[in-house]
Amino acid sequence: EDAADHLHVQGAHFSSDEDIDAAVQTMAKTGYRVFVGIFYTADYEKVMEAAYRYGIAGPGYVWILTDGFGPDYFNDKSFPADSPIAIASQGIGVIMAHGGRLTEAGDTGYDRIVDSWTKQTADTVDYMNCVGHPKMNSLNTSIYYQAESNFFQDKDLIPPKLVFFYDSIITFGLAACDVLAEAGEDATSDHIYGGDKLIDAF
Repeated sequence: EDAADHLHVQGAHFSSDEDIDAAVQTMAKTGYRVFVGIFYTADYEKVMEAAYRYGIAGPGYVWILTDGFGPDYFNDKSFPADSPIAIASQGIGVIMAHGGRLTEAGDTGYDRIVDSWTKQTADTVDYMNCVGHPKMNSLNTSIYYQAESNFFQDKDLIPPKLVFFYDSIITFGLAACDVLAEAGEDATSDHIYGGDKLIDAF
């Protein structure tokens, strides 16, 4: 039997308590007992209290929360005994992505990228922000992402979000290697990594 026949993906945008209630109610109608939740800590109690109301949280149910949640949330957290949120929190698990395979040196490619990432300087931020180039187009809207001065040292990115940057960095690096291989004798060209070629290789 195909496991995909028992998999349901439900996306919802939370802008109000009513949105959360409607999303959880839809989940309850599936009849499933295992749920993977991708949401942030700010919504945890509202989501899980709604899950309790609809009878899909607590003993007999499993909720697996992902990187957007953060495992440190429960470190100093306590709920009143037998309260809906305490009961709903039984059977909770948190998983986090991690990048890179362990090397003989005891680190991973991900560890090395994190180290290099955090050592980036103001010059890198300026380059990323295209300093010296127009920041607005003819419609007077921003055409570049503008990073804060501490972008590469932002603790909110390291981890868990940087693990996803790792995938992008490695993929773009491999794409650049493909472009370089195709260029052959023209490998020194200033245009070798220009837009279309690199995106196509990516």
